[in-house]
Amino acid sequence: MHDNVTYICLGVDGVPILIKELQQRVEHKPTKEELADQKRHSWAHIPPYDLVKNGKLAFEIDEYHSKRKHWRDSDKKKIENQIGEIII
Repeated sequence: MHDNVTYICLGVDGVPILIKELQQRVEHKPTKEELADQKRHSWAHIPPYDLVKNGKLAFEIDEYHSKRKHWRDSDKKKIENQIGEIII
Protein backbone atom coordinates (compact mmCIF):
# COMPACT_ATOMS: atom_id res chain seq x y z
CA MET A 1 0.00 0.00 0.00
CA HIS A 2 1.18 3.55 -0.79
CA ASP A 3 1.29 6.73 1.26
CA ASN A 4 -1.31 9.42 0.52
CA VAL A 5 -3.78 6.86 -0.81
CA THR A 6 -7.04 5.93 0.89
CA TYR A 7 -7.98 2.26 0.97
CA ILE A 8 -11.12 0.38 1.82
CA CYS A 9 -10.08 -2.89 3.43
CA LEU A 10 -11.95 -6.01 2.39
CA GLY A 11 -10.52 -8.85 4.43
CA VAL A 12 -6.79 -8.78 3.67
CA ASP A 13 -7.20 -6.83 0.43
CA GLY A 14 -7.07 -3.05 0.22
CA VAL A 15 -8.97 -1.31 -2.56
CA PRO A 16 -7.64 2.18 -3.36
CA ILE A 17 -10.32 4.89 -3.57
CA LEU A 18 -10.47 8.59 -4.32
CA ILE A 19 -13.13 11.08 -3.22
CA LYS A 20 -12.87 14.55 -4.71
CA GLU A 21 -14.87 17.68 -5.31
CA LEU A 22 -15.39 18.41 -8.99
CA GLN A 23 -14.41 21.65 -10.67
CA GLN A 24 -15.84 23.65 -13.51
CA ARG A 25 -14.38 26.26 -15.81
CA VAL A 26 -15.60 29.80 -15.33
CA GLU A 27 -14.59 32.82 -17.33
CA HIS A 28 -11.64 34.57 -15.70
CA LYS A 29 -12.22 38.18 -14.69
CA PRO A 30 -8.85 39.96 -15.05
CA THR A 31 -7.70 41.78 -11.94
CA LYS A 32 -6.29 45.32 -11.99
CA GLU A 33 -2.85 43.82 -11.27
CA GLU A 34 -3.09 41.41 -14.21
CA LEU A 35 -4.15 44.19 -16.57
CA ALA A 36 -1.31 46.43 -15.36
CA ASP A 37 1.21 43.58 -15.76
CA GLN A 38 -0.04 42.96 -19.28
CA LYS A 39 0.50 46.64 -20.15
CA ARG A 40 4.02 46.61 -18.67
CA HIS A 41 5.15 43.25 -20.00
CA SER A 42 4.35 41.83 -23.43
CA TRP A 43 4.88 38.31 -22.08
CA ALA A 44 2.32 38.65 -19.27
CA HIS A 45 -0.49 36.14 -19.65
CA ILE A 46 -4.04 36.43 -18.34
CA PRO A 47 -5.75 33.04 -18.15
CA PRO A 48 -9.01 32.75 -20.11
CA TYR A 49 -10.73 30.79 -17.34
CA ASP A 50 -10.44 29.68 -13.72
CA LEU A 51 -11.20 26.27 -12.23
CA VAL A 52 -13.73 26.61 -9.43
CA LYS A 53 -14.97 23.85 -7.13
CA ASN A 54 -18.67 23.29 -7.84
CA GLY A 55 -19.85 21.40 -4.75
CA LYS A 56 -20.34 18.11 -6.64
CA LEU A 57 -18.48 15.02 -5.47
CA ALA A 58 -16.89 12.16 -7.37
CA PHE A 59 -15.97 8.74 -6.00
CA GLU A 60 -13.46 6.57 -7.86
CA ILE A 61 -12.19 3.06 -7.28
CA ASP A 62 -8.63 2.80 -8.54
CA GLU A 63 -8.71 -0.92 -9.23
CA TYR A 64 -8.35 -2.44 -12.70
CA HIS A 65 -10.81 -5.32 -12.27
CA SER A 66 -13.69 -3.27 -10.89
CA LYS A 67 -16.93 -3.55 -12.85
CA ARG A 68 -17.56 0.18 -12.54
CA LYS A 69 -14.94 2.66 -11.37
CA HIS A 70 -16.52 6.13 -11.32
CA TRP A 71 -19.55 7.68 -9.67
CA ARG A 72 -20.32 11.38 -9.43
CA ASP A 73 -23.01 13.73 -8.26
CA SER A 74 -25.47 14.74 -10.92
CA ASP A 75 -28.60 16.85 -10.88
CA LYS A 76 -30.67 13.65 -10.57
CA LYS A 77 -28.46 11.52 -8.28
CA LYS A 78 -26.14 12.45 -5.42
CA ILE A 79 -23.19 10.27 -4.36
CA GLU A 80 -24.82 9.53 -1.02
CA ASN A 81 -27.78 8.00 -2.87
CA GLN A 82 -25.44 5.75 -4.88
CA ILE A 83 -23.66 4.10 -1.92
CA GLY A 84 -25.51 0.82 -2.54
CA GLU A 85 -24.24 0.72 -6.15
CA ILE A 86 -20.70 1.57 -5.04
CA ILE A 87 -20.55 -1.15 -2.38
CA ILE A 88 -21.82 -3.89 -4.71
